Amino acid sequence: KVNIWRVDADGSNPRQLSYGATDVGPVCSRDGRWVYYENLDTLQIFRVSIDGGAPEVVPGTTLPGGLFAIPGLSLSPDGKLLLFLATKDDPKAPLRKIVLVPLDVGSQPQVRLLDPDPRIDGFLQFMPRVKAIMYPVRKNGADNLWLHPLDGSPGRLITNFQADGIQTFQFSPDGKTLGIMRTHVDSNVVLLHDTGSSPQ
Repeated sequence: KVNIWRVDADGSNPRQLSYGATDVGPVCSRDGRWVYYENLDTLQIFRVSIDGGAPEVVPGTTLPGGLFAIPGLSLSPDGKLLLFLATKDDPKAPLRKIVLVPLDVGSQPQVRLLDPDPRIDGFLQFMPRVKAIMYPVRKNGADNLWLHPLDGSPGRLITNFQADGIQTFQFSPDGKTLGIMRTHVDSNVVLLHDTGSSPQ
């Protein structure tokens, strides 16, 4: 099983917070009260108190029409919105949606579903001022970061890498610096000959 645990900064006081079969992608709320995560077996998004207790499904994250969340949650800097990418795994009609869920507004929040750039190739993050989100897009074998405004205005690229992928990215706490982890994959074909006299 894969579960969510917490531990103090000095390594002491480990405590198990979730008890599902495959709980992944923990994200802490800015106020330090909650841990949000996804259960890959039920395809549901949960939250649990940082002090432990019974996990609860986050209201608004159970989506209609066969949509389910892709691992990779993000919380807005003000702690009011949960962001994730959802997909419909249908070969005849594949679908992806950006999902914005208001938090702590009752059992039936007004969820927003937005269309991402069709080249989207990774998880989403809020911009520091919560007026836009950002995610990688892939074109000509390279990943670059796409800025997606939440007011409906056109998006744009903010990086111009000519090769390689983007594994992850993160803003500094003051929002002035962006760190990007880029990846490069090399592969080779190796042909092996059996020179032994007996069958292997």
